[in-house]
Amino acid sequence: MLRLGSTKLHEASLTGLVSFRAFSWIIILCAAAMAQQQPAPTPTPRTGRAYSAPDLPKTPPPAGPQAASPVTFTDVTAQTRITFKHAASATSQKYLLETMGAGVAMLDYDNDGRLDLFFTNGAQLKDPMGKGDVPDKRNPRYWNRLYQQKPDDTFIDITEQAGLKGEGYSMGAAVGDYDNDGYVDLYVTGYGENHLYHNNGNGAFSDVTRKLGVSAGGWSTSAGWFDYDRDGRLDLFIARYLDWDFEKGSIFCGEARPGGRAFCHPDNFKGVTNLLYHQLPDGTFEEVTTKAGMADPSGKALGVAFADFDNDGLLDVFVANDSVRQSLYRNNDDGTFEDVAVMAGAGYDENGKTFAGMGVDAADFENDGHMDVVMSVVDGPPVVLRNKGSKNHWLGVRLAAMKNRDGFGPRITVVDGSGRRHIFDVNNAGSYLSSNDSRVVVGLGNAVTVRTVEVRWPNGQVEKIANPTIDRYLTINDH
Repeated sequence: MLRLGSTKLHEASLTGLVSFRAFSWIIILCAAAMAQQQPAPTPTPRTGRAYSAPDLPKTPPPAGPQAASPVTFTDVTAQTRITFKHAASATSQKYLLETMGAGVAMLDYDNDGRLDLFFTNGAQLKDPMGKGDVPDKRNPRYWNRLYQQKPDDTFIDITEQAGLKGEGYSMGAAVGDYDNDGYVDLYVTGYGENHLYHNNGNGAFSDVTRKLGVSAGGWSTSAGWFDYDRDGRLDLFIARYLDWDFEKGSIFCGEARPGGRAFCHPDNFKGVTNLLYHQLPDGTFEEVTTKAGMADPSGKALGVAFADFDNDGLLDVFVANDSVRQSLYRNNDDGTFEDVAVMAGAGYDENGKTFAGMGVDAADFENDGHMDVVMSVVDGPPVVLRNKGSKNHWLGVRLAAMKNRDGFGPRITVVDGSGRRHIFDVNNAGSYLSSNDSRVVVGLGNAVTVRTVEVRWPNGQVEKIANPTIDRYLTINDH
């Protein structure tokens, strides 16, 4: 009986187990069917750090001082007849490119003694930008613009006849007579590809970018012309911002709510190296960034300034980076540079922290012959770096032209006591939304005398000064 009962009990247990497993399979099959009927949940998009609204000041800034000023300013925009309006092409995607603004260049493109104005502009962006889409500049609203100044101080738009409508999403501009033909040329930076426009001397420009090999690529911001190796030919430095494209820039930043999307902070993206182009004797350019010791993929450059910071007769390069360490490239006089920003106390702020460097200007604020640095900072106070000086000698040159009081455009050649030639194209352009001191400070190194100072004015007139006193400023007037 016990054996029979145990058997029946075992059979009952098996029956119950089979029934339970069958029921479990029914539940699993039903759940699978329901899952097929319901849409898959939307994956949470990758998010990044945004510029936060709570970080903005809660109270308005205090009123400015009301004391009498020796100088006053008047807004004469309407009287100039300049109608340019920058178009950033805002989208709901809030691409970082939309926030960066644009540049303006002052240049006497026709050598009439009057400064003309060139404005860079954005381009139309799709919302969103698909793979393979590029910024579209065909609509006149997005053209870059060249305005010619007339004798009555008004300006006329000559963009089309000059051939300067541009391509792509433009950012900055650098002016320099790279081929020494007496007419200033124009280099325009932007996202995707940069453009070098040769001044033909007849009111029009030609795009010689690919012919001369200076298209760069990526996202370029500022640029500037300088002769870093003193061979008499202008070389080109290009500041680049981020390793960024529209796909990478489409990450979601901000608050996860309707309308909560915000512009992404640059910390979300990798840096990219700047570029240095050396001009060859045939007028073409060679990219020598790595050879020159300037390749640094961690940089996020917005501004650049050239100056002889140690008065050794060589132009150095200061780069203002956004939210990473700043860079000061000392010219080694052998075609290479060394980043000495940290050793010079210029890499970080006074608290040892990084900051968002944008505009940077090199100027002799104290008139002591030592080039100081000031940088504007996003959402913060500026940084001023005083140059404590060196034992090297110097000569400052200030040009006072009759038509152009700032002396913009001439070429200064200084021959020091050792016979070494120092050549400068005088201008006040450079950096990101900043303007340099138009005076020239010539670093003489160990030389204790200067033989001659030659000024070649834009109108072709040449003036020479012999044996000027050094370690002070010399003013030369255009007669």
